[in-house]
Amino acid sequence: MEQTSNPNGSPNLEGPKESPIWKNFIIVLVGLLILGGVFYGYVRYMQKKEVGSRPPELNIDQTADWKTYINTEYGFSLNFNDDWRGYTILSQEWAGELIGFNTVVERGPKIIFRHPSWTENNPYEDIPIMIFTLSQWNLILGDKISVSAAPVGPVKLAENSKYVFALPPRYNYDYAIGWEEADQIVHTLKAYQ
Repeated sequence: MEQTSNPNGSPNLEGPKESPIWKNFIIVLVGLLILGGVFYGYVRYMQKKEVGSRPPELNIDQTADWKTYINTEYGFSLNFNDDWRGYTILSQEWAGELIGFNTVVERGPKIIFRHPSWTENNPYEDIPIMIFTLSQWNLILGDKISVSAAPVGPVKLAENSKYVFALPPRYNYDYAIGWEEADQIVHTLKAYQ
């Protein structure tokens, strides 16, 4: 065995040190595998919970005894099952910012239907309906205004000759109690003149 010297001149009896490159390679490889697994899990999770995806179509028998809410001011209706008997209606406002300028240039109504069992400690999924004029909706489609921080726009449900009815981006991403039922109800929305 060939002896090497330390900087102070004494012999180095340990021999040449092995390069830790292979150890670093394994650490990086394991890290990439873990990140890949997390990313794959996230993608699969989001595919199952995609906003705006339609639930299985409800047939007439499933909704025959549902009660219909009719909004004559804007011209739309929603059907609610008995679990929602006694729901609350909240009136709010959405704000549309000019993209790239963070300046609110458009506003409009947002009607929220709240489950009767909703409490602050035990919130059920709300049903928020955003209402846009046709010109406001064209601004959204043209990427002129944004109505949320989400990288996607609202999901159109229906329209009549004056208004477009839509869901806010990612409205049910909190997966609150009853989100599946709320999603079924929201897809019963119909517009009329």
